Parts: sequence; C-alpha cells; structure tokens
Amino acid sequence: MLEVEVKFRVSDVNDIVGKLRGFATYLGSDVEEDHYFNHPCRDFAVTDEAIRVRLYGSGKVTITYKGPRLSGEGKVRVEYNIDVDSASNAISVLKALGFREVAVIRKERMEYTYGNYTIYVDKVNELGNFLEIETLTNDQGMVSELVKSIMGFARKTLGIKEDSVEPKTYLELILSKVSEGK
Repeated sequence: MLEVEVKFRVSDVNDIVGKLRGFATYLGSDVEEDHYFNHPCRDFAVTDEAIRVRLYGSGKVTITYKGPRLSGEGKVRVEYNIDVDSASNAISVLKALGFREVAVIRKERMEYTYGNYTIYVDKVNELGNFLEIETLTNDQGMVSELVKSIMGFARKTLGIKEDSVEPKTYLELILSKVSEGK
C-alpha cells in the first residue's frame, strides 16, 4: 500500500478546524511522541527511509517503517506498521540491534476524515502548525492524479495556498533545526 500525502504549514489551526467541522468527520485527537532511529549499517538520511516508535497518549504503541519516497510530488512511500504492547521494549530491541535514536518529536494531533482523505491538524513542538492530507493507493500510476486532487481539495475547500506546501518530513525539519542551532 502506498501512502500519498501532502503537508502544509498553517498559521491558524482554529480556522482550519472550523472549516473541517462544516463537512468532515472528526475522529478524535491525541498526543503523539515519535522516537526516530537510524540504521546501524546505512544512513537513513541518505537512503530516505525512516523507522520510528510512536507512543500515543491513549497508550497505543506502533513501530513504523517508511521506505524511500517514490515520487517527487507530495510524499509517496511504502509504509509498514506493527502494533506492539510496550514502547520501552520496542525501543530496547532497536537499540540492542544497533539502531541509534536520532530525534523525538511530540505533537498534538486532531484527525478527520472526508471521502478517501484522512486529514490531520498538527501542533508540533518546536516546529509549529501543520495540515496533512493523505490517501492510500495500490496503483503507483495514480499518484500524480491523487496529489493534484489533494492540492485542489486543500485550495478549494480549506483555502490553503500552494506555497504553503511543506515538502520536508517532521524528522527532516527537526534535524535541520538542530543542525542550524549548532
């Protein structure tokens, strides 16, 4: 399954939430803490991969592997998720295998759904406010059309301008911020 996602920087979360309340289904909110790791034998920053352990405020824990981006449009990549019962055990296993923790990212996330879209409104510690719109496909040939659809939806329905697109992942943004501070 391919995840097709477009992320936007937003200044007013309340404005976005107000618009979403008019038509989208609210699925809930949670606090998420993402622990990102680098592989012991290859640099994920070079291979454009990611592995993380996500702790949800609800107590759920998920390990996620994200493969390299497959398209220059939006963020399209293979993603695998495994639910586990212990964040500390998952982190310990990764460290025992030689993975090195490179960042922890915390965010408050509100989740909505509309049609085939999952819509996230995020307040990310140290980075600001974002809107993510994603959908799934098994057909790589549909990616360009899906990205265009997401962009049109964001513009027409939520008033988001194309220059608000944020091409970097939260991990890339936080690592850039850390390296700028050095």
